Amino acid sequence: MAVAVELLPVTGQTLPLISSGGTSIWMTCLAIGVILSVTKKEEEVALDEEEKTKREQALQKIIDRQIELDDLIQNESVEKESKNPLEPILNQ
Repeated sequence: MAVAVELLPVTGQTLPLISSGGTSIWMTCLAIGVILSVTKKEEEVALDEEEKTKREQALQKIIDRQIELDDLIQNESVEKESKNPLEPILNQ
């Protein structure tokens, strides 16, 4: 714009996304594409990390429940065994 009103000398540089220079338009589109691609990757990485954390928490809950059930089953079997060790013999 400054060249059009003769404030700056003509250097052959075009305005991005305004002037119709072929190489300028291609390079501008390429640069914008790279920037958008990087931004998209950062968002995907953040979402993947969040999903990984949720999966780990869910897996830890499942493991904790299984441990509790195993302990409960083991305690019940210990209580049954400790009541009367001769019970299997007496029931025959």
